[in-house]
Amino acid sequence: MQILILFIAFVSTAGFASASELKNYLFDMGAADSKVASGYIRVTPGDVYTAERGYGFTSRVSGAVEAAEAFSYFGALLTDGVGGRYGRRDYAREGLVFRVDVPAGYYMAEIGVPDGPDARSLQVYVNGVFAARTRDDPMRQRGWDQTPPALLRFPVSVSGDSVLIRIEGVGSGKLYESQRVGLMSVALRPSYPHLFQRVGGRLEPVDPDVVLDPNLQQGLARYDGRDFEGAASAFRKADVAPSVKAELLLWTAGHVSCPNHRALIEEALGVLKRDSVDVRIQNRVRDVLTYLEGLDRVEARNWSWAREKFGMGQGGRLWYAQVHLRLVASDPGEPLRFRALYALGKVYFGYFMELHDVRFLEASDEIFLELREGFLEDQMIRMYLGERFAYDDPKYIEGAEDAPVWAAKQREALKRMLDVIHYWTDERQAENGEMGGHYEDDCEMFRHWQPALFAADDARAIRAIRRMADGVWDSDLIADGYSKRAYDVEHSSELISDTHPILLAAEYGNPEYVERAMATARVMRDVWIGKTERGNLHFKSMRIGAHEVDERAPYNVDLPYNARAVKPIRWLAWYNRHPEAVRLISEWGKSWVEAIAREADGKPAGVIPAAITFPENKLSGPGDTWYDTGMGWLYSFPSASGMIYDHLLAVWWITGNEAFLQSHRDGLAILENLDDLPADAEVGSRAWALRRVLDPGRFSSYRLLTGDARYDALFREGGSSYLRWRLTGDVSYLISGCEHSINSMRINRPFLTSEVYFTDRVFVRGAEHLLAMYTGDVTRAGDFPSFAVTWKNTGADFAALVTESSDRVLRVLVYNFEAEEKIVGMRLWRLKDGVYSVVGKGMGQADVFRRDGVRVRRGTEVEVDLSPRQLMRISIDLTGEVQEVAEYLPDAGISARDVVVDGDSVRVTVHNIGTVDVESLTVALYDGEKALGRRVIQNLEAPLDLLPRTKQVAFSIGSDMPDVVTVVLDPEEKLEEITRVNNRVTVAVK
Repeated sequence: MQILILFIAFVSTAGFASASELKNYLFDMGAADSKVASGYIRVTPGDVYTAERGYGFTSRVSGAVEAAEAFSYFGALLTDGVGGRYGRRDYAREGLVFRVDVPAGYYMAEIGVPDGPDARSLQVYVNGVFAARTRDDPMRQRGWDQTPPALLRFPVSVSGDSVLIRIEGVGSGKLYESQRVGLMSVALRPSYPHLFQRVGGRLEPVDPDVVLDPNLQQGLARYDGRDFEGAASAFRKADVAPSVKAELLLWTAGHVSCPNHRALIEEALGVLKRDSVDVRIQNRVRDVLTYLEGLDRVEARNWSWAREKFGMGQGGRLWYAQVHLRLVASDPGEPLRFRALYALGKVYFGYFMELHDVRFLEASDEIFLELREGFLEDQMIRMYLGERFAYDDPKYIEGAEDAPVWAAKQREALKRMLDVIHYWTDERQAENGEMGGHYEDDCEMFRHWQPALFAADDARAIRAIRRMADGVWDSDLIADGYSKRAYDVEHSSELISDTHPILLAAEYGNPEYVERAMATARVMRDVWIGKTERGNLHFKSMRIGAHEVDERAPYNVDLPYNARAVKPIRWLAWYNRHPEAVRLISEWGKSWVEAIAREADGKPAGVIPAAITFPENKLSGPGDTWYDTGMGWLYSFPSASGMIYDHLLAVWWITGNEAFLQSHRDGLAILENLDDLPADAEVGSRAWALRRVLDPGRFSSYRLLTGDARYDALFREGGSSYLRWRLTGDVSYLISGCEHSINSMRINRPFLTSEVYFTDRVFVRGAEHLLAMYTGDVTRAGDFPSFAVTWKNTGADFAALVTESSDRVLRVLVYNFEAEEKIVGMRLWRLKDGVYSVVGKGMGQADVFRRDGVRVRRGTEVEVDLSPRQLMRISIDLTGEVQEVAEYLPDAGISARDVVVDGDSVRVTVHNIGTVDVESLTVALYDGEKALGRRVIQNLEAPLDLLPRTKQVAFSIGSDMPDVVTVVLDPEEKLEEITRVNNRVTVAVK
């Protein structure tokens, strides 16, 4: 056995050039007048090989070529190149050949080849031996803008005095003959051969006869045992050259399970950088930095700071990253190869989840299948390949032994949901509210968070959505209540509609969020809508912004999807019945009712059209048919039809006008006789359309809110799980709905948390079912507020089931999983103003508590006592006459941000967010119970024009400023207003 200290292998140069003779050979192909990459030699199409020059082409060259899209992210290197002759079989077979004279030695080659649809199947030969080929990378296959050229990297061992690089097409026939055979760059960098390799999951020397330093032996053993800290410690102690230590640290960092791999990489770089003379060491540093450049761009995700830091958007960063990671992964002996593949596989999987393009899944599977061979113990790799791993915790079921099954399942689903949410609030959210996917994607996950807010009263979730809403509002993406840029409604609406409306309930009475909804209503009134030639009120476009709409064809259409943009105005109308908000949602709704009923332009009666042109009011939209807009499935029939049904139901809910229910009733009547419609109806016909759009589940909210029992036979068979339980009493519907939610979060949970790349794909399943059980709300994604009750001071160890709800009665089953009695708050939303009794009974029917004479108005919070670990029934019943309340009321309000301490004075800004003027209002300041002063505001107008109305008062305190002050509006409660929740705020002064 050979006795050899490893560092001797590093300096052995028998038959190769000496270290002092080594240099890099770098060539940038292109036109003579184009920009040359730094440190590279320009090679033009006319540079034929000569011995004097030492490099050049030995084949025919057609001329200079540019990349299909200049990929400036790589600087001058990959913006242009040269093309071999192509278009005929003999030239395609001949290919393009470039020669470089170099000393014998070991090199890493990097070859740049063109992009574009006719350059995706090229292969490279070096000195007659196959070296590499372009991959069928899905990023290149999609043909997106700025498709990057391919950079191919591979080791080359030169025993003679030159390297002959040949580029040729792959395949046969017309595809082969039409290949663009091009070359953009050539780099040959002297390198050291790798001394270690992974074989069968073990790290071992390439030379099996090497006798190892004892510390190396120990380090290798610990590496194989996945003791990475122990392995790195042993490698540091080994009596070997620093370069060898660096390689071993990189191998440790390159294990996909190493938790501190970045720190080890930085340590290895520090070791390598101490040798500033040996070009091979310098090139090794470059290799490591190539990996980090790719990884940094992957891990930058889509944070807003990343665009500024890297000078490119997310798409460009991922193009850049995949090229760099491919470079690292293409060297089979590279210590960081597996890490590079791991990062690349995650990116491909993320793109699959985002785009549903199976080619990305195939590319991801290819990578993870290779990784699984070497890292079979890694659970995440197997998860990416489709294996299912359950995430369980005793906390999900503890204390549930005596609970009803529905309550135990509901609590488990809620706890799992909170665990997912808390990952995002605690691990990912930045101070500006972002979650790492940029606001446009981050905001979408909040559609599924309502149970955390209104059932668990989770402070972290509430803080997170408030932080997101404020960050969005303060960003440069928003102007005057909506997206600054006018673009398609799906994307322009989500920034506001997915973050703000829900805060009108979660932050009930907060003037800031009401006034923001007013701003969006102004945009709808002043920018989005207009009268058509038929006199109907419709959107002018589906590409809308805060200041303009795109009225060019085919975008000059009103679509069902525009209902998402209207969401804040619906919530505003619910909050204060603002006359302008009610008018906007009503008139727009009436126009859609008329369009649904009308038969015209090929659209049958009783069907929601895919689009309505503006101003012509044609129901055929911009496409060739009434049902296909030509703008993709999302904006064609029946994709968003449900949004119009939900809008019409909301307008009825807010106004009481039953004309807005007619489309629902017509649809349900047809559903009763759906079997009479031919299953093979002609595309576009009435029967075809009704079969595609009508579903009892779509109308479940109609049944629960209206109480219309005429179609219960339909709903028993196809309604929502909650509705089917309400109609049948069969708790299996409740349990199965909860289990659906549980299973979506129980299996492979990292795909909802740490492994998410595109944040608009964080779907927490079953949120609507949980919300219906806890609160009686039956809408989709918070389209409009229909809660019967929401909960305060509950947490996750709490179950509730709304069994009956109307404007005079509320019945709820509750279960407290905690071992102690708990006081929770019930915020009541649907009950008419009046006096009620609130009674809590155990299932043995004994009263646990009883409160009579409770004054209730919308938003009233009632405290109730929950016994430990027993099922209780809470009944709230009207005990007198309904108290009539004016349709329009003032609403004086303040928030913590309205109280500003300036030196020895306190300034308070008071808002009126109601619809009636506040004639006179007292503002009082307290230090605990001690009064510090009073001010009176006269004539605070109502914001009937949708512009905020405020007045400011100031209190001079002097040097004896307390630590905490409390501001109270209308302390004697003389003002009849929408709510008093926003009349008091306490703020820390010091």
